[in-house]
Amino acid sequence: MNEEPIKITMIDDDEADFFIVNETIKQAVPNRYQMEWASTYEAGLKSIVENHSEVYLVDYHLGLHSGLDLIKEAIRKGCQEPLIIFTGQNDQEVDKEAMEAGASDYLVKGNISGPILERSIRYAIANSKHRKEVLKLNSDLEERVKLRTKKLEETLSELKHSQQELILAKVKSEQAAMQAEKAAHAKQQFLSNMSHEIRTPMNAIIGFTRLLQKTELTEEQLEFVQAVKSSGENLLVIINDVLDFSKAQSGKISFEKASFSVRQQVDSIIELMTPKANEKKLELHSDFDHSIPDHLMGDAARLNQILINLIGNAIKFTEHGDVSISVQNRSDTNNHVEVEFKISDTGIGIPSDKLTSIFEEFSQASNDITRKYGGSGLGLAIVKQLVEAQGGKINVKSTEGVGSVFTFVLGFAKDESHRAVVDKQEPDAELTLQGLHVLLVEDNVLNQRLAMRVMSDWHWLVDLAENGEKAKAAMQKNSYDLVLLDIQLPDMDGYSIAAYIRNTLEAPKSATPIIAMTAHAMVGEAAKCFEAGMNAHVAKPFNPDILYKQVTRVVKLKPVLVV
Repeated sequence: MNEEPIKITMIDDDEADFFIVNETIKQAVPNRYQMEWASTYEAGLKSIVENHSEVYLVDYHLGLHSGLDLIKEAIRKGCQEPLIIFTGQNDQEVDKEAMEAGASDYLVKGNISGPILERSIRYAIANSKHRKEVLKLNSDLEERVKLRTKKLEETLSELKHSQQELILAKVKSEQAAMQAEKAAHAKQQFLSNMSHEIRTPMNAIIGFTRLLQKTELTEEQLEFVQAVKSSGENLLVIINDVLDFSKAQSGKISFEKASFSVRQQVDSIIELMTPKANEKKLELHSDFDHSIPDHLMGDAARLNQILINLIGNAIKFTEHGDVSISVQNRSDTNNHVEVEFKISDTGIGIPSDKLTSIFEEFSQASNDITRKYGGSGLGLAIVKQLVEAQGGKINVKSTEGVGSVFTFVLGFAKDESHRAVVDKQEPDAELTLQGLHVLLVEDNVLNQRLAMRVMSDWHWLVDLAENGEKAKAAMQKNSYDLVLLDIQLPDMDGYSIAAYIRNTLEAPKSATPIIAMTAHAMVGEAAKCFEAGMNAHVAKPFNPDILYKQVTRVVKLKPVLVV
């Protein structure tokens, strides 16, 4: 059965603009949307009040009024449908004013294509739906809590001295706790959905910025591109901090115990953070105690998160001098070792009266630091939670204007089962991924272009599937070295496609390596991918170096003779 078209009202005093937008959306997505036109402020407000449409495109200029006035009045009158500002002005101030007024999005007429317009409308509807669901859930919860509280008070009054009264009170308390848990789950789901919607465009922003940096640019252009990339990465840090803090508050952070090398983790982090230090002309040093066993049991990802946060802060708050990390063996028994990590800098330091509060959520040393350096105020709170949840303790010593030293100690079990693996590769051969045949399963156009461009630089042969059905058809027809699989697709999710490859196709196709590439940030997302039969998980926005390393890990490499 065909779905009813989504009704859209365009409020614009120029009929030609309405005609252009109507034709653009028809050509992009035939029969999905039904456009109506309101030519004046008054007609547009009437349409909104009478709830004629599901989405409203509002022109910035409406005769004697502005589109912002219309949006403010519509919201005041109770409008809950998405309102998208549509203007010929590509102006950041107008963009800011529109968002503050309550607009769902800001589109510039001269830059709009059918897919961009349709995506904006689709995302606006989805965001509006999520917002309404959360508001309804909160409203229902408040009403239920009020009702249960009233009933509980009546019951306590009537049966104050009876055993039945205590039983009923306990039941009511358990019901309230269940409702609170549902509300917390709804909050976590909302944050994860918003993270996905933000990460998807951020993948394109950061990815294309990296590619743009590799082109020939003037010094000024390179400065602008670096600013865009830095801003995108800072936004991603804030998104991750908010999600991690929410997980910690709900007790959802989990830790795994797997064999890993502390030395390799530290070396990788130094390699990762060195470019940031170089940008500020800082020295980045490390001192590693070689008495620490090569392989320990613990959560390497959480250790990375702690160290990257602390080293990143040290670099951010240091203008001159150096940053160093020291890793020392503090206790060593037959099956257990305690490792001390110390991160030192010659930065701005922390006032003595702020040392006890810097690990509190949403707290920074001063408002001046917040304005100058930015940040969510959650990084150190998350670090403290991660360290203490693993039985460790973190301390800080600092002198204002001299520098800071953060120290934490974590205990690890020794990996007694680890054995050195002899490399049997011929000494005169190297391994290569050149010529890899890849199936990319991705529905977002910008992310398609980004991934294909990155892989073309690696000289890979890439086939594209925009949805699950095309992915299944491609797997039936061809044999691939690798499948890069988005989790959220228009017709089916990535887990279903992975199940199809593993359970329906015959060998050797059923054993094709699969790497999940997803903007989802739900708790346990990586574990869910592994349970579905995937070999690795790469989060968006993806780092090409990390993707390449994961591919190297899961794909059988081709040996080539070194001449």
